[in-house]
Amino acid sequence: MKKLPEFKCRASAAGQIATKPRSKNDLISATSKTFIDAWVKEQLFGRQKSFSSKQIEKGIEMEEDAIEFASKIGIIGADAVKNETWFEDDFFTGTPDVIEADCVSDIKCSWDAFTFPMFADSIPTKGYELQLQIYMHLTQKKRSKLVYCLMDSPTHLIEKEARRVMYDRGETELSQELFDEMKSHMTYSNEPIEMRTRIFDVDYNEEVINDLKSKVMDCRSFIDLTIREKLEKIG
Repeated sequence: MKKLPEFKCRASAAGQIATKPRSKNDLISATSKTFIDAWVKEQLFGRQKSFSSKQIEKGIEMEEDAIEFASKIGIIGADAVKNETWFEDDFFTGTPDVIEADCVSDIKCSWDAFTFPMFADSIPTKGYELQLQIYMHLTQKKRSKLVYCLMDSPTHLIEKEARRVMYDRGETELSQELFDEMKSHMTYSNEPIEMRTRIFDVDYNEEVINDLKSKVMDCRSFIDLTIREKLEKIG
């Protein structure tokens, strides 16, 4: 049986291990258990659990365009480029989107205007703030930015959405009229810049990192107490 490596938390998964268990008798939460179950299987089978959605697809495909856009309008440095360096320490791993001299930034591409946090007073997804804390910890930065950009959707996603509507209407051919209608809903480059960006500043908080380290240790204990024992019986 393949030996499990020591568990470390990916920055993007911080929100999943940070949830508190409902019962004092539980070492980790149900959400954390689900994540650990998937992590263990990834290690044993050498395969990554896939997450696919139109929102994720747009986010991945438009990430570099969003970084260029944010750079041009001065949200991040003029020379900022997509970071490809992977960071790791005894507890965490992660690859920040943009690293500058005194700041690390994470770029999020909203699916559309209705998922774009234009008026939010705080970061809508708690896990994103924790993700930034880990990035700052790994890169030894004290400041970070979470940058939401409302970018045009790629043509193939526009066509995919148009065809979905076409099928819902019981039609068999995609008309230019329907494609243009969907394009108008899914492109935003004609809108003012200030309506297409939203920035949240996050400062480094050592207490948050210490709490996350404790959560990592709890996950390791859970793996040792439950998962490894079951694997020994299988093996």
